[in-house]
Amino acid sequence: MLVPYEELPATSRVWIYQANRPLTEAETTHAEAFVRTFIEQWQAHGQPVKGDVKVYHQRFLVLTVDEGYTVPTGCSIDASVHCVNELEQNLGVVFTDRSQVAFLREGEIFMMPMQQIKEKVATGEITPETVTFNPMVANKHDLESRWTIPAGESWLARYFK
Repeated sequence: MLVPYEELPATSRVWIYQANRPLTEAETTHAEAFVRTFIEQWQAHGQPVKGDVKVYHQRFLVLTVDEGYTVPTGCSIDASVHCVNELEQNLGVVFTDRSQVAFLREGEIFMMPMQQIKEKVATGEITPETVTFNPMVANKHDLESRWTIPAGESWLARYFK
């Protein structure tokens, strides 16, 4: 059941899928329409799942679900992942690679392989103040308040000690 993001409660669960490249405007429109079509028929144990999708920064596909209405479980979550996998095929983009870390500098997003983080911290390219996208956000409230945070306040803090 498609419900506008603004109408979903702050406790709504979010899944963030990070693209391996920026999406074009046409790809963004297609991605949102494709996933909204899925949401319109999405069910968990025969009950409609209430949610929405939005692409942020031409890079992040964010699926938001009101778990207070219906809690997606195993098979229904698998169905949403299958939808994202199908979208990857349609667009020739990867949303499911978790080996890249996204940062924001001067309004621009840049990606870095996890294995380069330690080196980039040592050279000062990444500092505790460098803004990163926090992949640990679990709900709409956290998405809106703790998604972009200084690297020193994220899981990356261990590299600055």
